[in-house]
Amino acid sequence: MRDLRKPAGILLAVALLTALFAGSFIGALHKPAPHDVPIAVVAPEQAVGRIQTAVDTKADGAFDLRPYDTEAEARDALADRDVDAVLIPGPDGHTLLTAGASGLAGATIITKVFTAAAQAQGTTLAVTDAHPLSAEDPSGSAMFFYLMSVLVPSLGGALMLAVGTKLRRFGMLTALTGVALVVAAVAVSVADAATGVLPDSTLRLFAVSVLASASIAFPVAGLARLGGAAAGGLAGLLFFPIGIPSSGGPVGPRYIAEWYGAVGSVLPPGATLEAVRNAVYFDGAALTGPTLVLGCWIAAGLLMLVIPKRAKKPAPTTPATETPVAVHA
Repeated sequence: MRDLRKPAGILLAVALLTALFAGSFIGALHKPAPHDVPIAVVAPEQAVGRIQTAVDTKADGAFDLRPYDTEAEARDALADRDVDAVLIPGPDGHTLLTAGASGLAGATIITKVFTAAAQAQGTTLAVTDAHPLSAEDPSGSAMFFYLMSVLVPSLGGALMLAVGTKLRRFGMLTALTGVALVVAAVAVSVADAATGVLPDSTLRLFAVSVLASASIAFPVAGLARLGGAAAGGLAGLLFFPIGIPSSGGPVGPRYIAEWYGAVGSVLPPGATLEAVRNAVYFDGAALTGPTLVLGCWIAAGLLMLVIPKRAKKPAPTTPATETPVAVHA
C-alpha cells in the first residue's frame, strides 16, 4: 500500500490542477456578457436617458451610456479607449461606431443589442468599425496567442535560471533582463515582420513585450530564489490558470464576471493583453495603467532577488563523549 501513496498523490495533484484550469478558463469565458460597458452617445443628456431606457430593456445593466457634445469628441474618446463604441442618433437613423480591435466578440454584442434597441424605437442603425482588426488577424485571436508566446517562455526561462544555475544577484538580474529582451525580440519578429498579424507598431510592441516578459521572469525567479522551485511554480499557477482567463482573453475583461475582470487587471497577463491591444491598434493610447501594473510586478521581483536571504542556523553540535580507557593491572 505504501508504494501506491506517491502515485495516488500525483494523480490527486493532477486532478486538482485540471479542475483549476478547466474551472477558471471555462467558467470565465464560456458565456461572455457585457457589464457597464461605456458607450458614447452624441446627444443631450435627456435624449441619452431615453436611449439608455430603450437599451436597458434589451440588456439591463450591460451598457453605460455617456453624453458627448460632438462627434469629434466621441471619436476621440473611442480612440483613447475611454469608451467601447459611439452612438450617433439622427433623424433618418442612428449610426454606431464600434472598435473591433478592442474585442471582436464585444463589438458583436454591442451591435446586436443596439440594433434591437433601434428597431424597438422604429429607426435603423448603420454600423461602422472605426478601429478594425488587422486583415491578417480578422478574429483577434493573434493578440491572445501572442500573449502566451511571450509569457510562457519567460516563465520557463526564469525557472531554468533560478533552479539550474548558481548565478549571484548581478548575474541573475543580467540574465533575466536578457530573457526579457530575447523573448520580446523573437516574439515581435514573428508576429510583426514574419506574419504581419500585429502590424505597424514594432517599437511599441517590443517595449511592451520586454515589460511583459520581465513582469513574469523577475517575480518567478525571485520566488524560486527565496522558496525554491515549488514557490516559482506556484507563481506560475497564479499567472496562468488564473491570470489568463481573468484577462478576458479574446472577449475582453468587460465581458466576464466583474470581480474576475478586476483580478485580471492587476495580474501580468491582463495588463499585457491590454497593453498589446493599445500599442498595436490604438496608437499607444491608455498605456499608463497596464504598464504601471507590469512595472509593479517587476519591482516586486527585483526586491525578492536582491534582499539578503536569511542565513541558516548551524545545526547544534553535541559534545564528544570520551571513551573510557580500560586500565589493566
